Amino acid sequence: ANVYDVPNWDMQAMLNAGTLMRMVVAAILCVIAAVINMAGIEANAPQQKSLGLDAEFMALGRANIVVGMLGGHPGHHVAAFTLPMKKDGGTRRVAPWTAACLWLAVFISSAPLSSYIPRFFLGGCFLQVGFGLARTFLWDNRKGMDRMSMCIAWATVLVAVMTDL
Repeated sequence: ANVYDVPNWDMQAMLNAGTLMRMVVAAILCVIAAVINMAGIEANAPQQKSLGLDAEFMALGRANIVVGMLGGHPGHHVAAFTLPMKKDGGTRRVAPWTAACLWLAVFISSAPLSSYIPRFFLGGCFLQVGFGLARTFLWDNRKGMDRMSMCIAWATVLVAVMTDL
């Protein structure tokens, strides 16, 4: 089944309450993750020019609309790439742009790279990114967070763990 084959979409499955609830949860988690990541980038890796959160959210929303229309998943800012780059001495945004261009080239080429990369390697990459985010937001910043921020951060992690996100 092709994503763009609109007449063959199963509209009843798409309008199912369970499906709609999962879509809403994914959108809410994406917004929460975006806020946490933007705040983490702003606090831990300040740039010469401060992030304009309104402009960042507008750009993120526009990008997610385009990606959704192309059949993709929602996305958000990723502090796991920005913070290590700043800690390693990076001052420009060349590394994230290079990574984004590489992902785009792989996506457009439709190269079957997943059949050549062992699953344990990809699993290790995801675990490292997840551990890095948890360490940064839950441990390294624990003294600078108020009680409500800490509760929200822990609730997000617990929901993700308990629901297999």
